[in-house]
Amino acid sequence: MVAGLRELRIYLAVLAWWAVLLSVPFWPVSGSASLGYFCALAAAPFLLMAWRKRSATKAIYSVVSWCFNAAGLVRGLLRARRPAHERISSHILKEPTGIPSQPAQGFAP
Repeated sequence: MVAGLRELRIYLAVLAWWAVLLSVPFWPVSGSASLGYFCALAAAPFLLMAWRKRSATKAIYSVVSWCFNAAGLVRGLLRARRPAHERISSHILKEPTGIPSQPAQGFAP
């Protein structure tokens, strides 16, 4: 239970970061100062992670990964729950070839 809270806190921090970025145009500062604040705030997580991980590539990967997971968190919260026993719809794109129709001997399904 405690292990998952760290990631949840990171995703909530990303959502707060997005909220601050969205609020910057409404701050009572000039247009150029607003753009400067926005760029500084947008770059801050990348710069902090680059300093912490000592790699720009790993920093970009981390922050982008957090953003995707935070977006998934929002999507999951806004979507209606489905019953656990409900089938997952799927479409066969291509039938597999070279797979035996009978299971190999010695294996029980």
